[in-house]
Amino acid sequence: MAIPMVGRVGFGSELHQSLSRDSFFDLMTKKSSITQTEESKREFNQFVLDPTFMLFDDIMSLQMDKIAGLVE
Repeated sequence: MAIPMVGRVGFGSELHQSLSRDSFFDLMTKKSSITQTEESKREFNQFVLDPTFMLFDDIMSLQMDKIAGLVE
């Protein structure tokens, strides 16, 4: 169950569809498309995997300044 007040969140149906299909996000134009360009990244990687991996790396390397900002 999604309860934002206690830190549990869920994806809305439109966001879930966007992240679960092969759609790409171009950082230069800040737009989504179904065709990949040289500058675009898959939306799931851009918005889910990359932040998760960065968080994991910060925790494992004990970068306390970055971890403290996330905890607050």
